[in-house]
Amino acid sequence: MKCIYCGNELKESDAFCTSCGKSVIRDQNSDKGFAEAENNIAASNDPVNDRVYYNDPTVIQTTPNTKYNVLSIVGLCLSGGSFLFSLFGLTAIAGIVLSILALLQINKTGEKGKVLAIIGICLGGAGLLFGIIAMGVLFTSLSTLGSLV
Repeated sequence: MKCIYCGNELKESDAFCTSCGKSVIRDQNSDKGFAEAENNIAASNDPVNDRVYYNDPTVIQTTPNTKYNVLSIVGLCLSGGSFLFSLFGLTAIAGIVLSILALLQINKTGEKGKVLAIIGICLGGAGLLFGIIAMGVLFTSLSTLGSLV
């Protein structure tokens, strides 16, 4: 039997090609063995990782995760918007919470957006500080106005 990638002659016991290092694909449902397994190759190729997908349940099929985590985007927007619409730090707190949740999801799923979530946490902290200062200034000015009247 020959390797379908490089044509190197293989032994029946080989799990990997000794020439190119690719995994040896066998069709366990047929007596024809390797020749029929070559016909079971799916048409799709992964251009990013140069992996070929097979109709074989023993081969791990992976695709790169290229989408951004939605929570990281929303958390960044809320944290950045907390400077415009402070609400005394409430939007900043929501941005921080969503950004932390986004980081947890990104670690599990491998999605993009880790930097966005980290920036969202930093901006949220600054927005929270801005909201606390704004609340202090407001209460100070209200108490000053109350003493003048």
